[in-house]
Amino acid sequence: MATLWIIVMLGLIGLALSVVSRDALNASRNRIGAIQAFWNAEDCIARAHLAADSAAHAGEGDPSLRAWEMVDILAAKELPYRRGVAWTLSFQPAGATLDLNTADTALLGRVMARLGLRQANALVDALLDWRDGDDTLRPHGAERKWYIDAGRIPPRNGPLADIRELRAVKGFEHLSGLDSVFGVRSGRVVINRAPLVVVGALPGFGDEAVGRIADLRARGIWLTKLEDLESDISPAAREELIAHAEELAHVATMLPEEWILTCRGTSAASPVVVIVEERLARSGRRVAVVHRRSWVE
Repeated sequence: MATLWIIVMLGLIGLALSVVSRDALNASRNRIGAIQAFWNAEDCIARAHLAADSAAHAGEGDPSLRAWEMVDILAAKELPYRRGVAWTLSFQPAGATLDLNTADTALLGRVMARLGLRQANALVDALLDWRDGDDTLRPHGAERKWYIDAGRIPPRNGPLADIRELRAVKGFEHLSGLDSVFGVRSGRVVINRAPLVVVGALPGFGDEAVGRIADLRARGIWLTKLEDLESDISPAAREELIAHAEELAHVATMLPEEWILTCRGTSAASPVVVIVEERLARSGRRVAVVHRRSWVE
């Protein structure tokens, strides 16, 4: 019997050592994979900088040149392909979506109304209650008590950190596809790039002006200044734009002012994904990194 117990104990010890060794090996592989994924992301960033620098150089001294406006297209053409390097790249102009953290009540309401969302006023109030710094309840909104009573995460009482956070806001939990319209990155709305539903909610933009923008986009034509659009629409539509020109200048622009560069690095050694995100602005012949962050998925 004693011999049997010794054999059983030795077997258990061997099993434990095997599990510990396997876990240590997996942890080591994950660390190696994370390092590889990080350097793949950095390789992507370096190559993307070259493409962005090329566009900045081409547009030096003339903000109307399309090179800077088309950084994403140029990057896709100029970045060399290296077989076996695991990274993906995306360039998005700041302002390609409406920033939920800075848009005012009127603009949010107009966008949601154009989206055809039911109870748009309630959605706006709930969003504003979520992002403001107090617990004062708006007429159709929701504050901490409502969320706690419903067994849900209470409001951040601050800016949304990620567009996915919108699903936690009262009324938005069952809505989908809004990430193509809304975002959490600051920047004036880029009229040439933003969804038409956002453009149509901008001050002074009526159906005729929006229709003209849609027609120009379909033909591959992007305007460089608002005056080009004003000269191409009816007097009534032009007067509406002119009347709201000052207000429009605060919330919208024709050309991208900054670009959001996102690189996702992966590795065959582990499922770890390293994401590096930079915000780029043009500075003479080069691009300047005005903000950078990285995280692991």
